[in-house]
Amino acid sequence: MAHRETNAIAIACTAMSIASRNSDGGGGGGGGGIWSFLGSIAASIGGGGGAIGRGGGDGQCDIFFSLRLNEAMDEAEELKAAIERARPQVTCFLSGGNPNSANLGLLIPTALANAKMAIVMGSQTYGKKTASNFSTFEEMQYILSKQKPMFLLKMCHTWEEPQAEVMLGSRKYKQWPNRLTQEIVDEVLQQYDRL
Repeated sequence: MAHRETNAIAIACTAMSIASRNSDGGGGGGGGGIWSFLGSIAASIGGGGGAIGRGGGDGQCDIFFSLRLNEAMDEAEELKAAIERARPQVTCFLSGGNPNSANLGLLIPTALANAKMAIVMGSQTYGKKTASNFSTFEEMQYILSKQKPMFLLKMCHTWEEPQAEVMLGSRKYKQWPNRLTQEIVDEVLQQYDRL
C-alpha cells in the first residue's frame, strides 16, 4: 500500500479514536459498517505499526481480550500476565493505557480479526452499545458472527445488557471467583492448545 494511502487511513483512524475516547470508555470494537471497513483495511495492510503497551503491538496476537475497561481492566491485566508467564510465546492484546492510542482505530480490529481466540471478560455492562466506535457490543457481535473461539469469564450474576444476556447467556462460561486462580489460567491455555 502506498505511503500516502497509509497516512490517509491513519488520519481517519485517529479521528475515530479521538471520538471513541470522548465516549464512556467501553472496550474495543467498531460500529457496524465501520467495523467491516476497518477490518478489511487492517487485513490489507497487515498491522498498524508502533508498540502498544499491553502486547500485540502490530495488531498480531494469539489472544484478544474483550472487556469494559472501567470494569475489568485490573483482572484482565492479571490474567494476561499469568498467561504470558506460563507461555511466553503466546501474545495477548489488551487495549487501554498505551502510548499509541491514536493507532487504536487500526490496532483493535486488526488484533481481533487476527487473534486465534478471544477472552471475554463478561462484567456487568459487557455488551453495552455506546457512542464509541470500539465498544464491547461490536466486539461481541464480531466474535460471535465469525465464530471465533471464545473463553467467557462471567464476572457478575446477571448482565445488565439484554443483548449480552441473549447472545452469551446460553454459552459455556467460567464464573470469575473474585480473584484470578491457576485453574482459570490452566483452562484458558487448555482451550488455546485445542485450537
